[in-house]
Amino acid sequence: MGLFDIFKRHKRPARRTYQSFRGFSAAKSDRLFAGWSTTGESIDTDIKEGLASLRSRSRDQFLNNDFARRYVEMVRSNIVGPKGVVFQSAVIDNNGTVDRHACDSIEAAFAEWSRPENCDLEESICWKEKQRQAAGTVAIDGELLIRTYIGSSYGKYGFMVQHLDAALLDEQHNLVLPAGGFIRMGIEYDERKRVVAYHLLVNSESYANSTFNGKRYTRVPASEIIHLFDPIQTGQSRGYPWLSTGLGSLKMLDAYFEAALTAARAGAAKMGFIQSADGASYDGDDTDTDGSVISDFESGIIEQLPDGMNFQAFDPRYPHEQFDSFTKVFLQRLASGGGVSYSGISGDLEGVNYSSIRAGVLEEREMWKARQEWFIEGYCRPIFDRWLSAALLLGEIKVFGKSLPPDKQEKFSRATWQGRRWAWVDPQKDTNSNVTQIENTLTTVSAVIREQGRDPDEVFQERAKEKARLQELGLTEKEVVGSE
Repeated sequence: MGLFDIFKRHKRPARRTYQSFRGFSAAKSDRLFAGWSTTGESIDTDIKEGLASLRSRSRDQFLNNDFARRYVEMVRSNIVGPKGVVFQSAVIDNNGTVDRHACDSIEAAFAEWSRPENCDLEESICWKEKQRQAAGTVAIDGELLIRTYIGSSYGKYGFMVQHLDAALLDEQHNLVLPAGGFIRMGIEYDERKRVVAYHLLVNSESYANSTFNGKRYTRVPASEIIHLFDPIQTGQSRGYPWLSTGLGSLKMLDAYFEAALTAARAGAAKMGFIQSADGASYDGDDTDTDGSVISDFESGIIEQLPDGMNFQAFDPRYPHEQFDSFTKVFLQRLASGGGVSYSGISGDLEGVNYSSIRAGVLEEREMWKARQEWFIEGYCRPIFDRWLSAALLLGEIKVFGKSLPPDKQEKFSRATWQGRRWAWVDPQKDTNSNVTQIENTLTTVSAVIREQGRDPDEVFQERAKEKARLQELGLTEKEVVGSE
């Protein structure tokens, strides 16, 4: 055997190159990822299969879980706030200036419509409360149906709104229609996938105009419905609960808390068992439904056991030192899934300093601002546009006794919507920053006022009245505020 033959027999295996390791690790189907789905279902398929369960469980957690309820209240508070989304008319006249008279008339009429008897079909809640209800409902259910009613019989301005339960839109109602149209999860589309109508479940024979799989539906034109949800994914037809990723963990955490609380109570009560060396029976005080012997012990009572009986204490030392850290990690995950801060949803400010809370609060507020814009475009503006159309047709918006013309609706629909704003983390620093930007023409006084959630015109008018009043009293602003 030659040297070359020996070399071939002892040749080292070829070294695996980097190319053999290329690829997405998350796409592997090895034993670690064996249960991870690799099917490419559409988002609507997932929603159709799971929406009813998700919605029911989300509602249950809102009713019974403190953290879920806290999240929904954060949504209501930060998207809408105590004053609601502030409306300000911004009508521009032919010469390019603000038409103040038209703006004032539109704002006054819209404020009057905002009363319960004018805006709500049930005449139960005002416009601000309807905003808060809408935001909270979407957080819980993932969507909301708003039905609009137009006509002279619907209040002074001929327009009212009604919030409908999204469960009325049956996700199992799917049908192919002639001419290329179709119904997907209760929503009717034409061949270009434009929404045509909504098929709502009804319980009364008198309202049903179609039946499918034994269920009765009423067909409502899309022009009468505002479907409020956040379409995160392309092709998404329905919304789903905002805490969907954390619902399972929330339920398990509830059970964990209950077990820990029960164990702590049992440990504090110093419960135990009665033992007998010879196996003799113990009658005790009573028996439970299963026939097991029980004894009742009261605080401060010393009881003598029968001969031959011993008491073995049951002392579950729980919750232990890992309880806080475990709960904190879970709430951090929940906060991430809900797009809020850990301190906000937990109320835990331990170890928080100015720098960390300022960074967290500013980032969270940007998320809330984005949510506010979504809410304005999906809820406030569509309702206002429909109200304005009805009010102009009825001639209920007047300037100097003359009704605004309905054919100028596009002109009169110009408006700004201001979501709530929050107190500054460091008022002095932020105020100084605003003053510097105004002095360097990087912003305006009106913009700063709007950032505080107020109407600039209202502030200016209030300032003018205040100055006039001080002059009447012979006072200066320095004297009032006590500045030197």
